[in-house]
Amino acid sequence: NSKINKKSLNFCLKLNQTLNIENSNVKPVQHSNVSSTKVSTIHLPDKINNKHKSSEKKERIVYEHQQNRTNLLEIITNGSTPILTKVPKSIYRIKLGSKLELSCEADGNPKPTLKWIRFGRTFSFNSTIIIEKIQPDDDGYYECQARNRNGKASKEIRIIIVGCISSESNLNQHRNLLQQIIEASKYSKRIELGNLITLNTTDVLKFFDLTRLLIAYSDNRTQFDALNLYESNHSLTATQATVMGNFTGCVGGARFETFDCFDDNSDEFSEYYSITGICNNRKNPKWGASVEPFLRLLPANYADGLVKPIGWFDNEDDWWMITKTKRPNPRKVTKELLSTEAVTNDELHNHLLMQFGQFLDHDLTFAALSDNRNLLENDLVDCERTCHENVEPCYSIFRPDSSKSTINDYDKCIELKRSAEYCGTGYTSVVFGQLIRREQVNLITSFIDGSQIYGNNFELFNYLRHPNQENSYLLNSTIISNQTYLPKNDNYQLLLSMDCQMEPERSDQECFLAGDHRANEQLGLLIFHNLWLRNHNLLARKFRLLRPNWTNDKIFYETRKIISAQLQIIVYRDWLPLIIGSKGMKMLGAYNGYDETINPSISNVFATAAMRFGHTLVNKNLIRKFANLRHERKHSKDDGTKMHQAFFRPDQLSKAEVFDLLLLGLARTPLKKSIPEQAISDELTEHLFRLSRYQPLDLASINIQRGRDHALPDYNQWRKFCGLKMAANFDDLKYEIKNPEIRKKLQKLYGHPDNVDLYVAGLMENSDSDAKIGPTFRCLLVDQFRRLRDGDRFFYLNKNVFTDEQLKQLETTTTLSAIICQNSDNIKTIIKKSFHLPNDNQSWIECDQLPKIDLTKW
Repeated sequence: NSKINKKSLNFCLKLNQTLNIENSNVKPVQHSNVSSTKVSTIHLPDKINNKHKSSEKKERIVYEHQQNRTNLLEIITNGSTPILTKVPKSIYRIKLGSKLELSCEADGNPKPTLKWIRFGRTFSFNSTIIIEKIQPDDDGYYECQARNRNGKASKEIRIIIVGCISSESNLNQHRNLLQQIIEASKYSKRIELGNLITLNTTDVLKFFDLTRLLIAYSDNRTQFDALNLYESNHSLTATQATVMGNFTGCVGGARFETFDCFDDNSDEFSEYYSITGICNNRKNPKWGASVEPFLRLLPANYADGLVKPIGWFDNEDDWWMITKTKRPNPRKVTKELLSTEAVTNDELHNHLLMQFGQFLDHDLTFAALSDNRNLLENDLVDCERTCHENVEPCYSIFRPDSSKSTINDYDKCIELKRSAEYCGTGYTSVVFGQLIRREQVNLITSFIDGSQIYGNNFELFNYLRHPNQENSYLLNSTIISNQTYLPKNDNYQLLLSMDCQMEPERSDQECFLAGDHRANEQLGLLIFHNLWLRNHNLLARKFRLLRPNWTNDKIFYETRKIISAQLQIIVYRDWLPLIIGSKGMKMLGAYNGYDETINPSISNVFATAAMRFGHTLVNKNLIRKFANLRHERKHSKDDGTKMHQAFFRPDQLSKAEVFDLLLLGLARTPLKKSIPEQAISDELTEHLFRLSRYQPLDLASINIQRGRDHALPDYNQWRKFCGLKMAANFDDLKYEIKNPEIRKKLQKLYGHPDNVDLYVAGLMENSDSDAKIGPTFRCLLVDQFRRLRDGDRFFYLNKNVFTDEQLKQLETTTTLSAIICQNSDNIKTIIKKSFHLPNDNQSWIECDQLPKIDLTKW
């Protein structure tokens, strides 16, 4: 239209979306009615026009005419939310072995990023995904999601393999059974529902409806008298667990029934760690295995006694009056107590200590997350918009510090999906005719076995081995500029797809594939994954030359065995003493051999609270830039790579000299000093994933909320567990939390010691001068690392795991510094003590002077 002023703009609005124009509600005109609707041109203020004067597009907006004057500054600045312009149909019923192609396209301003999600994880950034040959594991829900800074749009697609039991069956039957769970729960721990464990077609329908009712009943604030998982001997077959998982989103639960742990002819169980951790303990095969529930050291503390976390009903005053367990908003706790802009540098230790700790944690703990479906419903839930009410599976956090003028819900919420429940607990325990408290699932093995390098399931493990049969003793890799790196993540069908949160404006970023889902999270972590990949291949190639008669499998597993031992040596000799201090090492005690009565499984409290102490060690900069990384110590205050700039930047790793610069930078960058007054850097509370998300996350608040999600008992209960005096008031904490101002803040926030979150109080405890943590976290770490050592049949010091000569080689040659020297691009000198800050030239050593392992002893 030639009459339209060039200063107007063109907008695309979603149907029925309300547009506020100077106190008037204006709804966009539907396209089919444009010809019959009165329209008008909108003229924009000059200050807006100047911003868009270079635009060559003709600009106009069609709207229901109410007035001629308007200000669209906010709309112009923000653009528009994504709209899916091409989507697949909602349900596909397809035969096994068939080919399936799904396409999805989107538009918006700015242009949205498109991705495909399954099991709550991104597996492809392509608009089209192709499954060449449908397999049973392909059954389930897929989500196409488009997102830009203004929001997101999504479409869920259900793939149903023909012949499988489907939730589309008639579920509105057996209502007489549904009422039984209500009546039984009022009077008894045991609910007489008959034996549903067979899970045939009819019983699946009963189970499905019973679980649906239990959810509704729990949402009505019923308190259940439920059993602990360890009081029940129930377990499921693999088929039963699969059916239950497809219905509800629960994880694991299948009983051990596949292998003979006492088969000495099987190398997998007699000589080496199994890939899944099964059969490490031959009498209790599932201890320490992957896809098993975290160990409870104390009973779970749920608001309803079964599944709902403390805080779920806090908006309901009558519920709070009954339970007396109202907790403060996690974000409020973070802002008032944990987050700090100012940090104090550790005078003794470097960022390698922090980075090795994270790498170690990813060998031990990874809680399975719920997917985005409302349990047992077909609705897709956006957890970034549920902070005003709790809707399964979301337990998101409201930002009380968000601007009141903020219109976008994404700016008000910190997204949090609940951890998935272990099949046969929580809601799904009805299959056993009794109620069992919800338990969370550790997806990875508990042992220090290098699982973050090799994977925790056979599919991933096999993909990570070299695809060429002649070279299958090596790990798969990518060669970039004549250097070895992790393989690219181009297999989206792997169940454990990599977390790869690219910058929203980019779609060309490739991520690496490793044994752990989180490898690309930040550059320091990613370089450790590459370092240990190179270390495996270095040792394996030496074995190939020394032992030409060995099979490829023999070389691979012997190398993996050495890698596990090297990790264990660095943990127990070098890393752990700096964390728990001399008191902690005395509590840990000497190693007296393998004890098959000790359960090495990762405890829920270790994974959810105690091991997360490591976030207090993260400095504002991942590395500092130095004129000379070896000698020059001068630097400007903020000269370096900020932590938020290092998140999800795998594209930077293979650039020239970056590999060595990162390693030396970590060695020269001081650790953040762990002190209660400066608990967690604002790089983690205000800028987490800032480059890959339109609204940064807050790691401290997420940790608090995760502890509630996992039903961790309060701080006072853990004091009792650790032999400390239970506090009747906050002054009783003065010996562990010495700062009176901190105790006052705790009292203001929580009211009573019985209400304090363990994670918060644990960080507020003062540590000894030779430790990084206070007495409660020290107690919990000692418990875990003692069980990991004494309950591991393949621990490197256990009898007959290595010969005396082999053990001597491992102990005299294994240091992180040596591994860096042998596997870097071109590092010639390194610090002598891996985790200590260099203070003079005497702190450095030539790489050639470090001893190398003599593999002729094998």
